This record gives sequence, structure tokens and C-alpha cells, in this order.
Amino acid sequence: MTDRQDAVFRKLFSQACEKCFGHEVTTGLSETDARLFSNVILQHTGLLLGVKSLKNYSIYVLDNGARKENPSIATLDTLARYILDAPVTDELKRKDHESHHPYWFQYKAANSQIDAQAVAGPPSSIATESIDDIPELPFEEPDPHRTKFVYWLGAIAVVMLIVVVSREFFEGFSSFNESFNNVSADSLAKSAWEIQNPDSSHWKLRAARPGYLTLYTLIGDNWPGNNTIEPIHNLLVHKLESDCFALEVQFRDLKPDHNWQQAGILLSEDPSFRNRVIRLSFSYNDFFGGYSKQPEIIIQGLSSVSSSQFSKPEEFAHIPILTLEQGTDSLVWRNLRYAVLKVEKKGAMFRFLFSTGPTETFAFKEAVRAEFDFNPTFAGLFAIQGLATEKHVSPVYVDRFNITELNCGE
Repeated sequence: MTDRQDAVFRKLFSQACEKCFGHEVTTGLSETDARLFSNVILQHTGLLLGVKSLKNYSIYVLDNGARKENPSIATLDTLARYILDAPVTDELKRKDHESHHPYWFQYKAANSQIDAQAVAGPPSSIATESIDDIPELPFEEPDPHRTKFVYWLGAIAVVMLIVVVSREFFEGFSSFNESFNNVSADSLAKSAWEIQNPDSSHWKLRAARPGYLTLYTLIGDNWPGNNTIEPIHNLLVHKLESDCFALEVQFRDLKPDHNWQQAGILLSEDPSFRNRVIRLSFSYNDFFGGYSKQPEIIIQGLSSVSSSQFSKPEEFAHIPILTLEQGTDSLVWRNLRYAVLKVEKKGAMFRFLFSTGPTETFAFKEAVRAEFDFNPTFAGLFAIQGLATEKHVSPVYVDRFNITELNCGE
């Protein structure tokens, strides 16, 4: 964007935040606020803006972040539609009837006199004008039934958010959230991350995609092979403080395409991750014991909780979720644009869940639930190729990671 377009974007984003939260917002949005902002925009426009993107925009605009953001015209149009109370639509309708993004250009024209220098400083210096001063496009009167539905949907979302926040406040629940906007050694250490078995040539590339932690599918495993014991490299470890918890990790644009490539979560009772361990991952599988089948993306769960050190693990989950048939590769990768793994633990009961889809809105599905006499105190994020004989190094982008304490009594 040009400086003048950037100035208009800053004003647009600031006004959208103020409209959503009911007051001027002067600092970057939290994960919870960005998620609420995304839901409100979706309810009012029918269009989705990603939580991660909104959070990054807020850091740039409201915290005067150094890294310049470059939102697409579609994103700008969605924000403008929200500000201008445009009729609810969806991506297909917009593509068919409003691919010229009229609301963004209307908003930009109405704010064409903004001096780019006026927004070079902190957001408090942004000159704002009343939303009522922006000329309106001649569109049809909103359907009152649809408007009422959107109103109640928004009210329900706000109530649910208040309930969740209040519950955590009054019951003392704690949570840890990591968005990987900064993956410098100092920032990771400040968030109590530890790196195990760093591979110097690939660990230094962990910031290859800004706003994400980039891991690589290097040869290695936490369980030994017949002829080699190659550990997991670049295993990022965080302490677990609660006996009952929900743990999530979200990957972006996941694309395993060689056998044994996988990425996921490790849980361990000790920091070595070599004894009693549970592993949950998205994995590529094209080994079928001689049978001819199409390659698959699977959810795999492995455990050594009931076995001795350095023995073979037990597979408690092997669930095909996508099949790589000829000509469908692009559909598979589209459905792995957002890929999330979740582990819930209450006492000895574990639930293992996953979510995949082209947007962040797809619900979790339960892969399996099982009881384990197992109390992990460490969680690890990993990307590996197992103990393969040929290297196929691919990037894995980790979008976010969070741990939430649960009430063990429920």
C-alpha cells in the first residue's frame, strides 16, 4: 500500500475496533479480543477475517508496530462493509456481484484527504471523523428478520464470552497463550519455552514466515528404530502446571507429502521425552503392507505409557481424515489450511480431538478418548519425518499454542 492508503487503513481499522468494543482501542488486541472482533465482523457482514490477521493488524495500527502489514483489498472491503453497515453477504455472492469491492473504494474516497503524516505517530494522533459523515451507497433496506437474527446471534456470543471470562476469573483458572509473533531466542525464553536437540541449520530458520514458528520435518523420532536412535530435533518444550488441562496447537497450511512426515504434540512425565510418552499428530501415510491404496492424511496417536523404556509404542489412534487421490491434492491442502490438534485431560481420562478446514471456524471432532495412568508435566511441539532413509525436509508453520487449566472436579 502507498502511505496514503496505509493512512486510510489505519483509520478504518481503528474505527472498526471502536465500533466493535464501544470505546477507543489504543493497544494491540489480545487473542480473546481478536476472536470476538472476528466473530462480530462475521455476524454483521457474513465474511470472515482471521483471528491471527486481526491481531497482527492491531499490533501494527494500535501499537505502532514496526513490521508493515499489507491487507488485501478483500480484507479492506470487509472492514469497510462493517463500518458502513452493508447488507450481509458471503464470499461467493461478493465474488459474483461485488468483486470490485465498492465499500472499500467508497470509504477510501470519503477519506481521501487524510494526511499520511498525521498517522505516522501513535494511534492517539489519528484524526477521526464521524461515521455518519461518510456518504452511503444506495443499497436495499436490510431485512428486519435477518437483522433481528444477527442481533441475537451477537448478543449470545457476547454473553458466552462473559461467562467464560468470568468463570476463569472467579475460579482462578489459568491459561497460557502463544501466538508466535516473535520467535527470537529471548522472546521464547521469556515465555518459558525450551529447545531440545537444536539443528543449527534449520532452527535458525524458525522465523522464515513472519508471525509463525517454522519447524521442519527432519529425520528423527522419540522412539528408537532397529538400527538407529535419532532424536527429535528442534523439539520445543513447555512445562505443564496443572493436572487437568486442555491443550491446543494450530498449524497453518500443513502439507505433509512423504511417508512418516508428521507434526503434532508430545506429552511426557519427564523432560527427556524418552520414557512414558503420548504422541498425537497429523501424519502422511502411504504404507499399507503391500496393498494398493491412495496416500492418506491421518490422525495418529501413539503411547508408551504402559510399556518399558525404548520399546515399541502402542498405536491407540489411526484415523484417515483425507485421501490424496489423483487430481485432488489442491482440495486436500485447502482443507489443511487450518489444522488443529487438541488434548483434554481430566484425571485419567484423555480426549483427543482435531479440526481441519479452509477457515478457522470448523468445529472439533473427537478422534478417540481413553484412560491412561499418566500425569504429563511437559508438552512438546514437533515436526519430524521419523526414521526414514531419505530426507524430505518440508516446513511446518505453527500458528498458535495454548494451555487452559480445567476443573478436575467436573
